[in-house]
Order: sequence, then structure tokens, then C-alpha cells
Amino acid sequence: MTPVSPAVSARVCPSLREAAESPDAPYFYEGLLMFAHRSSDFGTDRWRAERDVAMRAGREISYCGRPAQPPSADR
Repeated sequence: MTPVSPAVSARVCPSLREAAESPDAPYFYEGLLMFAHRSSDFGTDRWRAERDVAMRAGREISYCGRPAQPPSADR
């Protein structure tokens, strides 16, 4: 497995459209498709518990792209 850097921030968009159109998330649709291909037992207590364990372990985070970096003061 390829090592990954820990997430430094996350943001919840009020709508999928905002996330899809964001220049900071060029891989939005890849992440959406990944979630769409998951098990269909959504909403059950078992599903909730499994998602909770996975999220706490950092496995339910989808990389959507690196946000643009603000210009540094020395440029």
C-alpha cells in the first residue's frame, strides 16, 4: 500500500454542485463514483458502525485534488 500524508483540513460543501464545480476538487467525480460503488445496506446500524470505524481509521476520505496554494509573501 502506498503511504499517504495525513489530511490537514476538510470542508463540507452545502451542495454537490458547489463541490463538483470547485477548482479545488478536480477529482470530485472520481470520489463520487467510488462512494456510489459501495454496499447498498445504507442506513442500517451495521452500516453506520462500519462507516464510523472506517472514518476514524482514515479510510472513508476521498482525495478530490490539491487546493490551489495562495501566493507566498516572497513572490
